[in-house]
Parts: sequence; structure tokens; C-alpha cells
Amino acid sequence: MPVVITAFEVPIGQLDGFTPPGPAGTPQAVYRAVADGVRFPVLTLASADTGEEADRLVAAHRTVAGAMAGSYEVHHANRSAAPAYAAGNDEPPVTFINAFDVEPGTEETAFAAWRVFNDYMVGKPGYRSHTLHLRVGDAAFGMVNVVEWESVDAWQAAHDDGFRAIAARPQPFVSHPTLCRPVGVTAGDRS
Repeated sequence: MPVVITAFEVPIGQLDGFTPPGPAGTPQAVYRAVADGVRFPVLTLASADTGEEADRLVAAHRTVAGAMAGSYEVHHANRSAAPAYAAGNDEPPVTFINAFDVEPGTEETAFAAWRVFNDYMVGKPGYRSHTLHLRVGDAAFGMVNVVEWESVDAWQAAHDDGFRAIAARPQPFVSHPTLCRPVGVTAGDRS
């Protein structure tokens, strides 16, 4: 089943009221960045039943200036949560969506580099789950990782000295990270 992921470059002044387009009846989860200053303050994820449905959603999103849309397939997932970061935490969970520019033909190298980060992060307190998606066809990014965290504090604490040491190494991709929260599900009402 294809997954359509779109990253929208929306100017700060246009964020209020921005609704991602989509074919009627295609539900898509909408995420918004928790902080200003990120490249993609709005992202969407939608599971399509068919390749044709995915193609329609990608085409609808590509009509928006600054939208980077594509079809992806699930490549790697982990649903085994690490220990909690803070007992009794009442902060809502956050979703970390990281889109990676990967040169065609270097996907295996990029995946191996991503695994180093992933292996380090999955044991960090507050980590809940992740799903890594790989590009299908002409998707905008080579890989997109969607990670659920217990809280902003847990996500920030996980980016410690060990993480920074890994990140300081040369990487075979360019990362576009966005820490966000789901803001709803749209069923698409424009095409």
C-alpha cells in the first residue's frame, strides 16, 4: 500500500488557515511544526489503497507552490517503545518527521547511515515508534522517517552528546527535520 508524504513550504504569514489540498475522500493526517523557522512547517501523510489514488493525491499536492510530494513504501518500522522519559508526563506526544535528500543509486548507503542514528535513538527514554519510508518513482525525498516521541522534552534530551557525535560525521544525505504535532485529518475537498 503506497503512502503519500508531502512537505509544504508555507510562509509564516500564510500558515493560519492553510489546508492541504487533496482528492475528495482521501483521508490524510496533517502535521504542523511546533516551532517556527523550519523548512516544512506543514506535512501530510496518507495511505492510498491503490497506486492511482496515490498518484491523484501527489498531483493535487504538487499544485501548491513549495509542495514536495511523492509516494513511498514502508521499509523499516519499530513499534517497541523505550522506557518512559518522565513518569506522569501530561504533555501531548510529538511526531518527528525527517525527510532526507538521497541521491538516486545511494539508497543502501543512506539506509546504513540512517541505521546508525536509529540504533542509537530507539533506546532513548520517551521513544515510542518509527516508520522509515523509501521513495517510489519520482518522490521528492529518498527517505522519510516518522518517529513518535513521548514529549518535546524527551525528543530534546535524546539529542545528546552521543547523537551529536554521530551527526558530526559526514552523511550520505541532507536532512530536513521537523518536530510537529498532528493537527487533524482532512478528507480532501479540492482536486
